[in-house]
Amino acid sequence: GASDVEMIDPQQKFFDLGVDSLSAVEFKNRLEVKLGRTLPATAVFNYPTIEALVDFLCGQVPAPTPRGPAPVPSPAQPTAPPPAVTPAPLVTAPTPALPSPVRPVDELTEAEAEELLLGELKKLKV
Repeated sequence: GASDVEMIDPQQKFFDLGVDSLSAVEFKNRLEVKLGRTLPATAVFNYPTIEALVDFLCGQVPAPTPRGPAPVPSPAQPTAPPPAVTPAPLVTAPTPALPSPVRPVDELTEAEAEELLLGELKKLKV
C-alpha cells in the first residue's frame, strides 16, 4: 500500500489501489461516521476515485445560506416562536486529516473533504 497520503493520485480508481468490495463498504461506513451523513451503499462503486467521491460529497452538502437580520414583527402581528433549526452534524473526533478546531461538515472545503477521504483510505490500506 501507499506509505504516505500524498502518494495517492486522487484520480486513481479505488480498486486499482487494492480496495475490494469489503473494504469499499468499510470505507463508506467510516465516511458516514466521520461526515455524520448516510451515503448510498454503492457510493464507492458509483464514484470510483477520490476526486469523483469528493465531487459527489460536495454536491450533497448544501451551501451555507447567508443569514440576515431577523425581521422585526409589527405590533399588529402576533409573535410566533422561531422555527426549529437542526444544526449541521459535527465531525466529533479530531483526526489528522481535518483542520482544528472541529467544524460542521458543510463548512469543509473541497480540499479538506479530499484530505478526509485520503486519510480514511489510508486507514483501510493498513
